[in-house]
Amino acid sequence: MSGERRLFRAVLEDAIRSYLWSMRRLAKKQREAFIEISDWFYGRPGFDNGLFAFRTICELFDIDPVRVIKRLGSVRARDFPLRRRHRVATYARLFRRAAQCEIRGRDPQRKGVTGKVRGSITQVAIALCAIALFSSIARAEDVLLPLPAEDQKAIATRLGPNVVGDPVPSKPIGDPLMLFPFHNERIAYRFTSGKNTGKSQTVTLTKVEHPNKKVVWRMQLTPSLVAFLTQGPDGDIDMPAVEETEEGALVIVTPGNPWLPKDMKPGETKSYSQKVSVRYVDDLEDEEYSGKLKTDYTYLGAFRVSVPAGTFDAILLRTKVDGKVGPAHTRGTSYSFFAPGVGLIAAILQQKVSAFWIYNVDTAGGKVLVSR
Repeated sequence: MSGERRLFRAVLEDAIRSYLWSMRRLAKKQREAFIEISDWFYGRPGFDNGLFAFRTICELFDIDPVRVIKRLGSVRARDFPLRRRHRVATYARLFRRAAQCEIRGRDPQRKGVTGKVRGSITQVAIALCAIALFSSIARAEDVLLPLPAEDQKAIATRLGPNVVGDPVPSKPIGDPLMLFPFHNERIAYRFTSGKNTGKSQTVTLTKVEHPNKKVVWRMQLTPSLVAFLTQGPDGDIDMPAVEETEEGALVIVTPGNPWLPKDMKPGETKSYSQKVSVRYVDDLEDEEYSGKLKTDYTYLGAFRVSVPAGTFDAILLRTKVDGKVGPAHTRGTSYSFFAPGVGLIAAILQQKVSAFWIYNVDTAGGKVLVSR
């Protein structure tokens, strides 16, 4: 998507978000904000064809404006993603308000002053500023990172030589739920390497709501291995525990294994020092093993990825683990590809463990998404 189209989309997203969050607010400033954004959506006859007008943006994206307005009455604020924190949202709001000033006949540089607006000059000025500013933002936030040779070799060996293609522009992880949507569903994968090569795997994601209203998602990784996922108040998605159901053992990691950290930037590495506790589910008070892990979590960039389920632009996260739990020394490297709106489309788990049975060897190897 071009920089200009991304700006227009940002203007529309910010407008919907502002409408929903100010709709039922009672404070004076919030009511004024709601009236302002309502004017932008509903417009005034003869004044709805500006460059950043609601109907103009709808036409650009082939959206029915009437349907959007109808949906505004049924969508709740909590159903819409949180406000973007980068500069795009700020500029989106600025251009929308400048367009409103043009519509109402006000000079955006002189608050409260009315008069004749020179529409064509104003539109051209806004357009030039928008394109220039947004192009600089896009260059700063979209990063094209080549895949390191060592990682490229490991991924090609485990997934196949034609799965991961060219790099595509990558950006910070804004909303982890866009990359891993929590839905009750069954997802099918096929192993591309390891002892299960060629076999299919069905992953089930199930919502578990506790009495304290906290939500945990249970993900069936293999017939005997279950992972538990949570989203913290900061937006990060973590995996704080894994259960080996055949042996009845629970592995608890503090802090939880990173699954998708919010606001992580392309090329960034985050290091974690984790405590591990292994307990049997029939006696959770008794700690069977304990130990420490050092985990390095790296956002390698975004790439064009082709799997049986389709071709996606997906971000790539690499996890390196080294440590000792009980009598065992464990080290390994895993890779996870996440596609927006789809979730995990490919993964590799490479784990070397000596004398520590809790890591289920059936999870070793690579796998790709077949269907969902």
